Amino acid sequence: MYNEVRLHRKREYALNEIEVKQSAYKHGCTYDDIVNCYRFPMVTKILVVEESKYLYIGLDTKGRLIELLVNHNAVSKIFHAMKLRKTFERLVK
Repeated sequence: MYNEVRLHRKREYALNEIEVKQSAYKHGCTYDDIVNCYRFPMVTKILVVEESKYLYIGLDTKGRLIELLVNHNAVSKIFHAMKLRKTFERLVK
């Protein structure tokens, strides 16, 4: 049953044209954590205009704050995900 739910979620999110790069899993965030933060961000901030690079801050599936770095082009590519660093904590308050 878990595989069916996961496949359904991938199809659902594929409609929004997102791609989670392998590098996003480097710090221990799961696919569901990343998608939850991406779909329901608390903060979205542009970091580099020319490269369409955005910072997303939101909650993972366990309610912890995480950060995502996303390139928005034809397909939104999420290439970084990790526990929120102190550098960005001020953006949430």
